[in-house]
Amino acid sequence: MNQSSSFDWATLLAEAPEPEALAWIASQTRESLDALRDKSASHSVTPLMIAAKRSARLTQALIPLSDVEERSRPHNQTAMMIAAGAGRTDCVEFLVPVSDANAASTWGYTALLTAIAKGARIARGFWRRSPICRKETKKAAPRS
Repeated sequence: MNQSSSFDWATLLAEAPEPEALAWIASQTRESLDALRDKSASHSVTPLMIAAKRSARLTQALIPLSDVEERSRPHNQTAMMIAAGAGRTDCVEFLVPVSDANAASTWGYTALLTAIAKGARIARGFWRRSPICRKETKKAAPRS
């Protein structure tokens, strides 16, 4: 189902009751979500980015329909960076396995650096769940 340009999907995902937002997501396809994005706009986010700030259930439902590496404009952030910045460890958990942990924003921040800036609790959760971070820790560990 493709929504008209006057339909406010961003507000639906950000503010509507979760069951209503989940029902809307269930009616979408990759193509219909892609059509919602104004690729020429100077400020742009995806449905997944909005969900990553709000709800793990919405995030989980949108991952199969979304390009998780798509970037916001103008800040060049991925959904995982946005979830980390919002302190949404539950959303980060779903995004870590399918995202590039080394992707950096316009300012050079990765999702991990964003999590560290947000606070220790989310950074620890991100570090434990990221296979890339665990691999880098093993490489950097001193040998006895």
